[in-house]
Amino acid sequence: MATSVASGSGQLHFQEAFLRGHGGKRAYTVRNIAVPLCMQKELSWCHGISKGLQINKSNYFQPHIKGECNLRRTVIRSYLREGHNKYFDFAVIGSGVAGLRYALEVAKLGTVAVITKAEPHESNTNYAQGGVSAVLSPSDSVESHMHDTIVAGAYLCDEETVRVVCTEGPERIRELIAMGASFDHGEDGNLHLAREGGHSHRRIVHAADMTGREIERALLEAVRKDPNIFVFEHQFAIDLLTSQDGSDTVCLGVDTLNTETHEVVRFISKVTLLASGGAGHIYPNTTNPQVATGDGIAMAHRADAVNMEFVQFHPTALADEGLPAKPKEARQNAFLITEAVRGDGGILYNMDMERFMPMYDERAELAPRDVVARSIDDQLKKRNEKYVLLDISHKPRDKILSHFPNIAAECLKHGLDITRQPIPVVPAAHYMCGGVRAGLQGETMSEVSTAEQLPQDEEVRRELQSIMWKYVGIVRSTTRLQKAEMRIGELELEWETYLFQHGWEPTMVGLEACEMRNLFCCAKLVLSSALARHESRAFTTWSTTPKSRKA
Repeated sequence: MATSVASGSGQLHFQEAFLRGHGGKRAYTVRNIAVPLCMQKELSWCHGISKGLQINKSNYFQPHIKGECNLRRTVIRSYLREGHNKYFDFAVIGSGVAGLRYALEVAKLGTVAVITKAEPHESNTNYAQGGVSAVLSPSDSVESHMHDTIVAGAYLCDEETVRVVCTEGPERIRELIAMGASFDHGEDGNLHLAREGGHSHRRIVHAADMTGREIERALLEAVRKDPNIFVFEHQFAIDLLTSQDGSDTVCLGVDTLNTETHEVVRFISKVTLLASGGAGHIYPNTTNPQVATGDGIAMAHRADAVNMEFVQFHPTALADEGLPAKPKEARQNAFLITEAVRGDGGILYNMDMERFMPMYDERAELAPRDVVARSIDDQLKKRNEKYVLLDISHKPRDKILSHFPNIAAECLKHGLDITRQPIPVVPAAHYMCGGVRAGLQGETMSEVSTAEQLPQDEEVRRELQSIMWKYVGIVRSTTRLQKAEMRIGELELEWETYLFQHGWEPTMVGLEACEMRNLFCCAKLVLSSALARHESRAFTTWSTTPKSRKA
């Protein structure tokens, strides 16, 4: 999805309006903004799209932008006041490891705006536990790492990309250490290397079971010290600013909604980087934080999002139902149990304490995530159970507590001692393996005022998540996907009808409405991609063809 730049000086004119059914609450409708989204129906309104971008710095962009843009229906609600344009050489959307590392690099060349939806640390990176894989042992090799990666990727990986990532991995680790990241070391003084599923060697660099948190901390500290980087918190990215230069789509920046002041800010930049994370919250059970609603993927939908059917389900998230003391409130995201637990010797059992992984794969608990997640899913369905058990209690207590202090503390809060008892676990949506098509350098290959949350939003979100989990989960079939397609279409229509009946107009924007639209967009992308792939490969498993074909 993308917003075309309006005519004039780049400022959006706004008019005051009143919302029906909200006590005369004021809202502002943006007049000169066009927002193409995932919808199929054309809007009749159009206030005109510019044939050139004119801003105070007339030579800021080269070449001049030309062209028009088709409008599609959306729910936008905001206003842009005079003086709310901000100019930077680089705009980075997202404050996880990708966005922050990029910001630190390009800050050597110019000014950088890091735009983040919540607090800077609230990213998927911060929740990652296990570690980072890199070839750092004399007994390991880049070729072995590449082979493991390609096999785990079901032979769909781009080989050159895999080669670059595996070759440059050790240097990236050294860079993180130079920036202040502190990783665990062994008794010999060298980095402690763990082993995880799918890896044939010990190559996982980690900081206990809080590796992502440590990397995020180090990067944020480096960012705060850099005078060329400016961090903007609580800025929800509404749309990319784009225009046409012949057949090419040119990105000029991004419009954001400040979720605290309810004002729209326009960031105009020479380069815009999307590093906004995944869309785990299209599913009810996910390890992703609450902010992972697919905003970047939805915005870049017209920039050629690909392979969206590949949703990685982490095999072991904490199953609250199996805890001795249940959490008092439902979690916003599932608590991850790192696969390093299995790498350190953890064993999976069903509720009868029968070990089952050797029946599914010769690598047993060390099989790749997709194999383990499918195996657990099969056990749960065959036995009509809600979770399985992951046991590490046969290992020395001191080793367990030193390697997994965060997991041990979380479980102990709920009456479970992992040094003596098995951990109840269940698969949860984890990573979006597809996304915006990009090259090795990250270049893309194609192209308000806010009312209170409408109660319907939360109900619709739960229903969408339920449909995705039931019909577009770990194992899929054409019939189930078609049912999901029909139900999601009906649900989206019901939601839109509800919004417009309560006074929403096509030029209004609100945080919950934007998130809901992005979730619908990502869910439909996953669904349509899954329907187009009639084979079992990686994290897409068809009930009719359960075995992958080698590429």
